[in-house]
Amino acid sequence: MQRVRIDAVAFDYGGVLSRPQDPREIERLAKLTRIPVTEFAGRYAKDRLAYDRGILTGPEYWATVVADPAVPVTDELAAELIQVDVASWLMLDLRLFEWAKKLKAANVSIAILSNLPRDVLAGLRMRWSEWLMEFPFTIFSCEVGTVKPEAQIYQGLLDAMGMVASRVLFIDDHSPNVQGAAQAGFHALQYESFERLNQDVLSKFDLPLLIDGARNG
Repeated sequence: MQRVRIDAVAFDYGGVLSRPQDPREIERLAKLTRIPVTEFAGRYAKDRLAYDRGILTGPEYWATVVADPAVPVTDELAAELIQVDVASWLMLDLRLFEWAKKLKAANVSIAILSNLPRDVLAGLRMRWSEWLMEFPFTIFSCEVGTVKPEAQIYQGLLDAMGMVASRVLFIDDHSPNVQGAAQAGFHALQYESFERLNQDVLSKFDLPLLIDGARNG
């Protein structure tokens, strides 16, 4: 099977370039909000896209998560929730970062396309500014007012890069975002594990591999 030539690879941030949230951090957030851990994930996700889009501020978002008059989201509580939440998204997966640098060295353009709220983006830029500079193109939902899987955000990336979708590989850990990219004409992979991604690259795309020692052909 002939592998597809790719000129650019676009990465999601959370869950791809960064490691998934530590369950201990989720438990800490649940404890701060007094929400049972079994309910917390659903409450956390409910209005997250509005936060990612920049419609809600951090305190407004956390007030919608708590939604309990008995637990007022004071300025102090909101600040602590934001701090814990931001820190939970700042653990990079350096294996993916090294692959991105390998792609760049092979003249493959690299980009980040991510749903990210302003608070997390500010923390990312403060903690990993030098790392971010390796990516010539970054599209963050809170800055463009649109989120994955909406078509506008994928087109915004193509416009920024001057690319056609059929020459771009997009990698995301959420199925709806992968489907949205595919509908926009990208080659799209759902990230499940580092090893699986290496296998997919090996079998489908004319790109440097993630794992040294594997060979194309």
